[in-house]
Amino acid sequence: MANKSKIRFVVEFEGQLRRVISIGEGSSDDLIVVTHSQGLLNILRDGELKPIKGYRHAIHVSPQTDGNLIHRVTVHDDGTRQDTYLATNAIRDGRLQPVYVRVLPRLQVLPILELPAKGEVAKLPSFDPAGCTMYYTVWVSSREVGERFNIPSQFTIEKRLFRYFAILFAYCYAPKPSRDHGAIIEYVTESEERETAEHAEMGLRTGPAEGCIALSVPAVMVRNFNQIDAPRPMMAGFSPDNGPVYMHQPFLLFANPVVWK
Repeated sequence: MANKSKIRFVVEFEGQLRRVISIGEGSSDDLIVVTHSQGLLNILRDGELKPIKGYRHAIHVSPQTDGNLIHRVTVHDDGTRQDTYLATNAIRDGRLQPVYVRVLPRLQVLPILELPAKGEVAKLPSFDPAGCTMYYTVWVSSREVGERFNIPSQFTIEKRLFRYFAILFAYCYAPKPSRDHGAIIEYVTESEERETAEHAEMGLRTGPAEGCIALSVPAVMVRNFNQIDAPRPMMAGFSPDNGPVYMHQPFLLFANPVVWK
C-alpha cells in the first residue's frame, strides 16, 4: 500500500507547537481535514452551546456521482454530533471550492503537537495573540487545477497536492487581540427536497455549489476574510448571499503578523 500524505499546520507559542489544522489522505484517497477546536464551543441553531470534542471535513472522491461531496462532522463532549454537507461540481469542472474561513482563537487553547509526528509539519509564522489575530481559509480543487494555480494575492497561500485533490490554505492577520473562542463560516448546500423556509426566504439557491475560477479566488478570499472580521453577535445559521465579488475590493487585514512574539 502506498504511503498516504499528511500535513499538520502549526504555530509555535511559548516553546510549544500548537495545532491549527491537519490534512491527510484516507484509505480511499478521500481527504480528511481536521480543524483543531477541541474544548471550544459549538453554537447550535437553537442557541445552545456545546463543547467540541472533534471537528472534521471529509472530502470524498465520489466516483459514483457527477460531483463531489464534502461532509462536515462536529462531535460534542456529550456524544452528540452535528453534520453538514457541501455538494460541489467545482472539482469536476476545473474550478476551486471554498470549504470554510476561520478566525483562530487564542493560541493557548489550541492542542499541542508532540514531536516526532508523522508526515509534514508546516510551521506558520509565530505571533503574540495578546496583540494579533490570525485568519485562514481552506479551499479544495482537483490536483491538476491546484498544480496550475499561481494567482498573486495580498496574503500567503500555502498549496499542498494529494493524489486526487489540491488544498489551498490561505492566511493573514489583524492587529488586535485574539478572541477567546474564534469563529468559523463554512460553506454548505441544500438539496431542493431539503430546502427550509429560512433558506428560501433568504433567496439561497439549492443544488451543488459551482466554486470559482482561479482568477477570482483571491477576491473571494478577501471578501470572506473581511466578512468574518466584522463584529457580530454569537450566532449560528444561514447567511444571505453577499452579492457580486469585485476584483479590487478593499483588503482590511495584513499578510504578515503585525505583533511578533
